Amino acid sequence: MSSIKPYANKNAVKVIAFAVSFQQQLSTEGIDLFIQQLIENSFYKEEFDEIQPQQEFSMTIGTDGVHQQKESIGGVSCRKVSNGNIIWDVLINRNEIIVTCKEYSRWVHISNKFYSYLSVIFELINENISQITLEYLDEFEVTNDDNNWKEELFKQPCAYLTSYVLKSDDYWHVNQGFFSQLDGLEDKLLDNVRINYFKEPDDNIKNKINIVTQHTIRFVNSKKFEIDLIKNVFEIIHLHSKDIFENIIHD
Repeated sequence: MSSIKPYANKNAVKVIAFAVSFQQQLSTEGIDLFIQQLIENSFYKEEFDEIQPQQEFSMTIGTDGVHQQKESIGGVSCRKVSNGNIIWDVLINRNEIIVTCKEYSRWVHISNKFYSYLSVIFELINENISQITLEYLDEFEVTNDDNNWKEELFKQPCAYLTSYVLKSDDYWHVNQGFFSQLDGLEDKLLDNVRINYFKEPDDNIKNKINIVTQHTIRFVNSKKFEIDLIKNVFEIIHLHSKDIFENIIHD
């Protein structure tokens, strides 16, 4: 009987997140105009249940030493909800676009939906791109920690785990970062791999394994937004992330 239960029936992905950073911060006038146009966009109105401007706060100290707080619109959040749960969240602020999905199916479906959201944003914002990030959170429940669940879950040997944690009977955490040079990418990719064995107090104190694989590429020379360029970069990073995951998790 298996001692491991993945997060979903067909995969272990709990959250996938995409991020695209602008080369320059959007001005107050720029973000205001963008939010107004996005709220009126027919595709976004059809896709999302909620489109809400986001407040931002700033504080300065005057020459008299008095704190002055300023409140303004700093971004917008677009959310798709199913059965009371947020399954897609598109957050755009002055510096970046962050898109998260909590209902993962297959990469081809999820990525194409992300590209469609991104294309609309760059129809309204004329900015170059300085950095992109792809992050996966995979989760497994350890249903029986008395068995050899580590041998069942992890490949042996595993380049991303130390021998110490594999022998440990307690909870543990491994965090590591390294650069990769991938074919098809001009700039190096920063990989961060975090593996955490812990007890989840918010889920009936279950024993769980979280695997976070985050991949960030910062362009030495900023890129003009072109959807084919963005697709190519994300596809390369996705395959690289998949390879790392498959070198951690047993077949």
